[in-house]
Amino acid sequence: SPTAPPQQLGLWFLQFALCLRPEQIDATTDFVAGRRALREWYAMQYVYLWTMLIVMLCIIILCKWHLSLLYIWFIPATVLVYAIAVHTMPYWMQGISACPPHTGAAVELAGIFTVLVFLFLFVL
Repeated sequence: SPTAPPQQLGLWFLQFALCLRPEQIDATTDFVAGRRALREWYAMQYVYLWTMLIVMLCIIILCKWHLSLLYIWFIPATVLVYAIAVHTMPYWMQGISACPPHTGAAVELAGIFTVLVFLFLFVL
C-alpha cells in the first residue's frame, strides 16, 4: 500500500507496476538463503572492507601530496573492483552451476554492460 514505510515505497511501486496479485507479492518478498549464502556474504564483505581500506589510504596519501585531481579516478576504480567481485564471486564459491544456462549469461552480460556504460560515461 502507499502507506508503506519509505524504504518499501520502491518495492510497492514495482509490485503495482507489474500488476501482481497478493499471493504473488508474498512470493516476491520471501528471502531464501541456501547453505552457501552466509559464506558468500562474508566473502563480499571482505572484498568491500579491503577495497574501502585501500581507497581511504590512497586518499590520505594523495592529500599529503596535493594530487587532488587524481581523487576523481577512485570512483570508477572502486566501481570496477566491486563489479569484478560481484560478477566473479558466485563462480569462486559455487563453480559453473552458479550460472543457469538459460538466464545466467544474460544477467551477467547485463551487469557487465551496465558497468562499462558507467565507465564510458564517466570518462566522457
